[in-house]
Amino acid sequence: MQNSEILARVRAGKPLDHIPVVDLHAHLAGASDYYYIPYSDADAVVAYLDRFGVDHSLNFPITINSDPAVGNRHVYQAVKRHPRRLSALTMLHAQFPEDWPELLREGHAAGTRGIKLIAAYQSAGDDAMDWSPAFDYAHDKKWMVLSHSWGTAQTLERWAKAYPKLILICGHATGTYRDVVSTYDNVYQSTCAAFCAGRHGRIEPLVNQMPVDKILHGSDALDLDLGTSIGPVAYADISEEAKEKILGRNAAALMKTLDWNVDL
Repeated sequence: MQNSEILARVRAGKPLDHIPVVDLHAHLAGASDYYYIPYSDADAVVAYLDRFGVDHSLNFPITINSDPAVGNRHVYQAVKRHPRRLSALTMLHAQFPEDWPELLREGHAAGTRGIKLIAAYQSAGDDAMDWSPAFDYAHDKKWMVLSHSWGTAQTLERWAKAYPKLILICGHATGTYRDVVSTYDNVYQSTCAAFCAGRHGRIEPLVNQMPVDKILHGSDALDLDLGTSIGPVAYADISEEAKEKILGRNAAALMKTLDWNVDL
């Protein structure tokens, strides 16, 4: 394995405070639908980010099946407390499109960075969903849309073509959307859960299958540990430059184009 300052710091248990590190897939809540999450208040989360050297974290609720308004407001309050370290996405529930307009208006007023979708966990099929009312609202606002899954590559391509001003992020590490990510400027791939994905989801195949500039670091914290997202990048058999891009430089460039006021 090549000489790597990132890997050396990870092995020594040191924070990656020598490079920008951004987490674009994270959750905030004191409990999920299934378990209690300790040390989950905003101050504790920022201290947790400091341990790993994460400069900024994009968050949304972890309680995916209950009323998203409650979870969204919890995230907005955390962001209000630490606006330089935390940002929010507004979660929508696939089964209740009548609630989307108010959720989106409230999110916009709270400074949300976009939308979080997770239809598969809400008993809805990704390919059958009509997200166009939400995307119509979001399209001119420099927002992201992060989806747990976009369904087929054809479905993602359809959305990418229809809404070129929206940044569409594939929420978990997969090679399924490699051609769409490579072709469309507004589509990006997250590394989230690369440590447990099959061979098409590991870091090296992602780098081989699509432009490294289109790959963004995501952790799934506070559901998963930050170490499970940073570790696979640190240990990957790729260049140090590629690691730096994935862990934060790509996100920093993207956030700049979206006019995020964030210090890295």
